[in-house]
Amino acid sequence: MESKSLCCIDCRWCWKDDRATDYRRPPFFFCRKKGSFYSRNYRIGEGTRISPTQPVCEKFSPRTKEEES
Repeated sequence: MESKSLCCIDCRWCWKDDRATDYRRPPFFFCRKKGSFYSRNYRIGEGTRISPTQPVCEKFSPRTKEEES
């Protein structure tokens, strides 16, 4: 068993939206398993937007070695 607790960033469904914007805001994270609508206007925990450090949910699936790179 791993010594660290798993977070959303460890899940294969976590998507880091780091596309360049005019406002140069930091990256946003979304759960692809919660739906296909990704809005930066969502607050964390609302819709598909998540915090990369929040504990995993029941939809968690670990990243494969290829997805980690």
